[in-house]
Amino acid sequence: AYPLVPRDRVGFRVQVTALNSDDDIDRLNATLTALCERFAVRRPGS
Repeated sequence: AYPLVPRDRVGFRVQVTALNSDDDIDRLNATLTALCERFAVRRPGS
């Protein structure tokens, strides 16, 4: 939330815990992959 993230940027923060199942992680990976394919996603350092 602003002011931690500048108004012209969006970020994701993900925290994986022991309560997350392998299926949860697979779904997260699939969702993030789909977002990267659909939108111009900037990665750290790029």
